Amino acid sequence: GVAVPLLPTVNLQDLIAEMWRPQPLDEDNPYDCETCAAKCPAARKVAMTEAPDCLFVTLNRFAYDPVSQQRSKLMTSVEFPEVMEIPLFPEGHDGEYQMRAYTLRAVIIHSGPSMD
Repeated sequence: GVAVPLLPTVNLQDLIAEMWRPQPLDEDNPYDCETCAAKCPAARKVAMTEAPDCLFVTLNRFAYDPVSQQRSKLMTSVEFPEVMEIPLFPEGHDGEYQMRAYTLRAVIIHSGPSMD
């Protein structure tokens, strides 16, 4: 799922772009390399290599408080564009990508403060 930040309003296109931005794995969270058996700095990246006919997006609308060990629902407003473009990175893409457009067909909203 796509993580929703604690902001008044966010846009789905921006959330997906943030999800696909490379995340550094550094001294606080190093990569555990199976080849050299060492913890190394690296970057983790998520990308779509093939375009599904229908794109289903699930939003992670909760925050976890490690002190109280409880989750709470985020009431952040999410704007959904009528047409959303998603970059595709085919196998062996060498950094090049193609854009795939998806048209919004439906939104399901679970309202209220409960996570259940």
